Amino acid sequence: MDKRDKIILAALELFADNGYRKTSVAGICKKAGVNIASVNYYFRSKANLYREIFKKAFEIAEEKMPLLKLNNLDIPYEKKLYLFIETVVKRGYSEDESRYLPQLFLHESMQSSGICDDILAEIKSRYRETLFNIVKGITGINDFDRLHLMGYSIMSQCLFLKINPMIQKEIVKNKNDVELIKKLTDHIYKFSLAGLENYKRFE
Repeated sequence: MDKRDKIILAALELFADNGYRKTSVAGICKKAGVNIASVNYYFRSKANLYREIFKKAFEIAEEKMPLLKLNNLDIPYEKKLYLFIETVVKRGYSEDESRYLPQLFLHESMQSSGICDDILAEIKSRYRETLFNIVKGITGINDFDRLHLMGYSIMSQCLFLKINPMIQKEIVKNKNDVELIKKLTDHIYKFSLAGLENYKRFE
């Protein structure tokens, strides 16, 4: 592994765990086993490195737990919805590299650095399109504003426990990760599907 790769892997872990502001170039270099000059040589700045690791985190997530491939699967939309929810939940509770992207998103949501807004917008757009296609397929609704609200309702359920440690303790208790992921996925899927299928009744 060359120095550039070592820096990216170290930066991925530290930025994902601590966020942009609480991660120092010195800390990244120490973890990567390189000197600060190496970061300047390969990336010019901490901000440029941060942009690189956001792109890398997206590539890793799509390689290990892909979401975008759902667009190409010839299966019922209800099954796509289940797989979408399952993947988002799995990423959120993963202990491997798949966790980097959701953790980076969480840090940026809580305290935006403003450095990767364009990259964030592009990633969100691609995932939003995937989810909107699923929701359209189930409901027949094609109105962007309503799709937006329904999509956020689903995503909020997937991410709620992850960003609320107090509630997480109440729900998780003694469940191991596999049981928790299955429990959350099944509940969010049933709740969301029921809402989508009955949405038009209340118009």
